[in-house]
Amino acid sequence: MIKQGLNVLKFGYHERKPTRLPNWDYSTPGYYFVTICVREMACQLGDVVDEHVILSLEGKIAHQTWLELPNHYPGTGIEPFIIMPNHLHAIIEIGSTGGFSDCVAVENPPEKVKEYSLTEIIRAFKTWSARRINLMNDTTGAPFWHRSFYDRIIRNEGELHAIEKYIQSNPQRWVTP
Repeated sequence: MIKQGLNVLKFGYHERKPTRLPNWDYSTPGYYFVTICVREMACQLGDVVDEHVILSLEGKIAHQTWLELPNHYPGTGIEPFIIMPNHLHAIIEIGSTGGFSDCVAVENPPEKVKEYSLTEIIRAFKTWSARRINLMNDTTGAPFWHRSFYDRIIRNEGELHAIEKYIQSNPQRWVTP
């Protein structure tokens, strides 16, 4: 039975706080910082050697699947991103935001592109990459990714640049678990 109250979902004996911001439409154009973890934080995506990530075959599949997302979700930006041994960090842009400055009306605006929700995009990435990884490892149906994902709505350019720097410097801060 699922009970909901005070932003806590109860699933039997386990309590889990919702990870999404209440009342926010996650298909709203903007920038979102996401972290997606491998199940049980297993280091299956690669290794960090001399502050550089060396991707495993699973990591290469995750990398290729991530790069393919804009083909399936037009109007979605997926960079910068980095695949670490047990997680992925990325900034996803949904829709054309034109940055954080004021919007300027244009005489012939481009055709509106459907904005997909952040949850839908992440679900697709996790599903497609897990299927490919499981096919390669002959583990069909086995969960690869941790349930859910972490997100942060990026609110201004300063935050955007700080998160970009964090993503780029992630291998330099890596400590093998």
